[in-house]
Amino acid sequence: MNRTESRTVNRASRRPLSPPLLISVTALTVAFTFALPLLFHLLPSPGIPLGARLLPIFYAPLLAAHFFPPVVAFVGGAVAPFVNHAVTGNPPLPLAAQLSAELLVFVGVLLLLRRRWPQFALSAPLAYLAARVVVFFAQQPAALISSDAWGGLFASLQVALPGLGALLVLDLVARSKHTWGKDV
Repeated sequence: MNRTESRTVNRASRRPLSPPLLISVTALTVAFTFALPLLFHLLPSPGIPLGARLLPIFYAPLLAAHFFPPVVAFVGGAVAPFVNHAVTGNPPLPLAAQLSAELLVFVGVLLLLRRRWPQFALSAPLAYLAARVVVFFAQQPAALISSDAWGGLFASLQVALPGLGALLVLDLVARSKHTWGKDV
């Protein structure tokens, strides 16, 4: 198997995915990354939206990172916030760009953690925290020295605690269906 084929290997079977199948699973990942937050935002929630609490936009890229080649999770995370903006007008374009960046960092950190420590149980929550912090400070480098900015970051992370739990559970369930150490 050449180097290009190794990037498109189905991790569960270790066989290369055909280009049509790769395109199909990528499109499904984008669709689920788009649809899940939309469904969560349709549910009544006083105050803070459920999407900010439960982080549904991260679910499909997390699962894609478990079961498909990395490109599927990266494309799903990069594209879905912009699809959501184009279809619904939400999130606003700057927030879509931020979410896209967070999803890309999330998938990258998740895959790095999985490759380095396949049995580490907190990979998904840690990848989310890394994504939030990296993107937050990339957008606002001066925030590194501002206690107000740190307070805002901690407040947003506190709101997302239920979502961190959801990512942990989803990661553990997906991991029980797939063994990470086989393909690295």
